[in-house]
Amino acid sequence: MSPIRFFVFCTIDWAIPLWYLIAMAETYFVWIFIVKYKWQHKATKFTWIFFLLSLVLTIIVESMDLNWSYQINFLLRALPWFMFGYLVKEKYEVKLDKVNNLTLFGVAILGWCIALSAILLKCKIEYQYLGILIASPALFLIGVKNPDVKISKTVEYIGDKLSLFIYILHPLVSTAVSFTVMLIGINKEGIYSYFHPILTLIATIIVATLFELIFRNRKLSKYIY
Repeated sequence: MSPIRFFVFCTIDWAIPLWYLIAMAETYFVWIFIVKYKWQHKATKFTWIFFLLSLVLTIIVESMDLNWSYQINFLLRALPWFMFGYLVKEKYEVKLDKVNNLTLFGVAILGWCIALSAILLKCKIEYQYLGILIASPALFLIGVKNPDVKISKTVEYIGDKLSLFIYILHPLVSTAVSFTVMLIGINKEGIYSYFHPILTLIATIIVATLFELIFRNRKLSKYIY
């Protein structure tokens, strides 16, 4: 079952949060053949169908309380987002200039409200992902539409240089933080549970910074290895 879970459902037991790396790797692999045979125009026609299927599958899995990995696969959870970005770049970027930022923010807020309502109302039908499908593209389009907006250099450094390291390392760092807390004797189930994500993020940023410096400085990298 392990190969099936890995290639079909993008799941690794010891590093579940890294499923998206597998999904994106498979997406790029498929896209190589699409580009080779010049099928981009035909392939992108399935973008909205894949989004719809992803929504239906996610609602079914969440509502029936099935194993979460059943809703994870590159075809419905990675490829459509990739193709959406491709469509924006190739077809919609010029038209996007005519859309007001407030309109996009309004769409994002609508998506958040839908997702939040599903959580607060505790309906039998778990439709949070519908809100995500509405809010996420809107936020993405805001970023595409406003490329010259200046942000903090620290935030820019974290986004450009550290984000991949943070994503890959955070499961290991989270485990290390939990182990350290256990040695100290702090109850992980108490108030600490609310602070664990913050501590993990801070520790991961520190570790990711060290890794980035190592990869950037070849002399330091050779010295360490």
